[in-house]
Amino acid sequence: MTVSRRLMRLREGRLELEEKDTEKEQEKNLSREKFIRSIGLVSELGFVISVPMVGGVLLGIWLDDKFSSSPKLTLSMLFLGVVTGFINLIVVITEFSKKKK
Repeated sequence: MTVSRRLMRLREGRLELEEKDTEKEQEKNLSREKFIRSIGLVSELGFVISVPMVGGVLLGIWLDDKFSSSPKLTLSMLFLGVVTGFINLIVVITEFSKKKK
C-alpha cells in the first residue's frame, strides 16, 4: 500500500470518528431537550390544576363573607375549580400530544 492510501484511510477514520462524536452530541442534545420538555409539561399541569381550585376557594370565601352563606359558596366554587382544572388538564394533554406528532 502506498503512503497516500494510508493517509486517506487515516483521514477517513478520523472523519468517521468525528461524525460519531457529532451524532453522540446530537443524541445528548435531544435527550436534554426531551427532559426539559417533560419538566415543563409537569409544571404546567400542576399550575393548570391547582390555580383554578385555589382561585375557586378564595372566590368562594369572599362570596361567603359577603352574603353570609358560610361554606355553601366556598364548596361550590371549589367544585367548579376542580372541574375547570380537569378540563384544562385535558386541553393541555391533547395539545401536547398534537405537538408530539
